[in-house]
Amino acid sequence: MVSSKSRVTASSSDSGDSSIRPFGEIVEEKLEALSARGTRVTGNTLMHEVDDAVLAFVLERVKILYEDVEYIDEMDQLMRDQLQLHATMIKAQAEKVLAVQKNADEARASMKKMQEKMERALAVQQNLSKRAAAVLQAVKENQPHLSRAEREFKGELELMAIEVRRMKPRVAELTVQGQRAVRSLESATLSASSASRYWSSLNASVGSSVLSNEKKKMCYDVLRAETQLIDDTKVLLEDLSANLQQMKD
Repeated sequence: MVSSKSRVTASSSDSGDSSIRPFGEIVEEKLEALSARGTRVTGNTLMHEVDDAVLAFVLERVKILYEDVEYIDEMDQLMRDQLQLHATMIKAQAEKVLAVQKNADEARASMKKMQEKMERALAVQQNLSKRAAAVLQAVKENQPHLSRAEREFKGELELMAIEVRRMKPRVAELTVQGQRAVRSLESATLSASSASRYWSSLNASVGSSVLSNEKKKMCYDVLRAETQLIDDTKVLLEDLSANLQQMKD
């Protein structure tokens, strides 16, 4: 008969491979071994009929039964260990499932917040698009008025430029006349200071020559004012030209 230790070892190796044999299969295997030997235990053997062979058979059967009980205990322990391992794995998987579910909830909340932000951004974009369309429509409607205003403004600039060009010869002429008047006044002053008493009766006119400095100042003021007027007009023309260019752009 094959020893039960070898079967225990084989079963232990099988259990190490995470395979547990059913108890019914083990019982059938034992019964097949007994049937193959052609022996069976019954209650028909009387005590006075027991001989050495029967006793040896009974002792061997008891030994085998002890080995089988040990084997069943080991299998039971293996099954308990396997169940404990399964329980630990189930607990670990449950914890992982809870963690994944928590992460999924957080991701879902983040997605919801992101969706709300996108909806607000989309609403703002639509509002800006409506405003831009309204502005474009207003510009389109006011384009004829703007064009007419640009033409009028340009015409005024051209007229002002023509007036400035016309003023330049007049200003130059007035400058020359003023310089002549200054020179004549200076000559009159020198003549009056060297004249004889014959001209003393003309003290009033000589007295007026005393005002030659005031007249010179007046001439210089006129020239300065006209020159400043020309410079201011040039600056104004440049500003108006720049504004017109910006309006065209």
